[in-house]
Amino acid sequence: MIKRKLLIIVAVFASFLGGIVVACTCKYFDLEKIKYRFESRPRLASMGSSKPPYSQDYDFTQDWFTNNILVWEKALHSFKGKPNIHYLEIGLFEGGSAVWMLENILTHPTARLTGLDIFSGNVKERFMSNIERCGAEDKVKTIIGSSQVELRKLPIDSVDILYIDGSHFAKDVLEDVVLSWRLLKEGGILIFDDYLWCLGIPSRERPKAAIDIFMKYFGKHFDVIHNDYQIILKKR
Repeated sequence: MIKRKLLIIVAVFASFLGGIVVACTCKYFDLEKIKYRFESRPRLASMGSSKPPYSQDYDFTQDWFTNNILVWEKALHSFKGKPNIHYLEIGLFEGGSAVWMLENILTHPTARLTGLDIFSGNVKERFMSNIERCGAEDKVKTIIGSSQVELRKLPIDSVDILYIDGSHFAKDVLEDVVLSWRLLKEGGILIFDDYLWCLGIPSRERPKAAIDIFMKYFGKHFDVIHNDYQIILKKR
């Protein structure tokens, strides 16, 4: 009976993901909350979008981004095609969000992307290959190293759009946002990923507690423009 229930659960999750099965690395988890993760995120097909997410055939082993596209389009439309837009991404992985930004938002010749990651295995090579396929290598600066070290080296008030999706340990997320908040310009957009990720594991091992602390103590300095699986804030 237990095995049968588990098979049913896996089948339900697969249907949420359009047939793609994603492995959850949580040691402990709440099935209802994980189910909510996939139900709550906008899906391109269910929202009536027939546009392919990318213009090129990129090399991705995981798709953790395309369910965010409709939300990002709405949040970032005012930056689309504008000159001198600077996008900072903490946690590049294979470049799914980076190449989408380059194709859809950072389209002006003077727009640029700075990315931070420690990488592991052959992820760096896959990321670099995807950036090359995008044809926008000249817009991209890749920094390999700890975000807690490298963020201190970047100029204050230099970033228009900030995406935090690096280490998911609460202490690291909190340090990332405190260090990078000073880099974000007034009117800039901050995007947190995985606010509702693996809610059944200890709070120190996931982003939510850090995001809650930041929002509590910095609340007078931003407007919330999206609050769901991702949190999107606009700096005042």
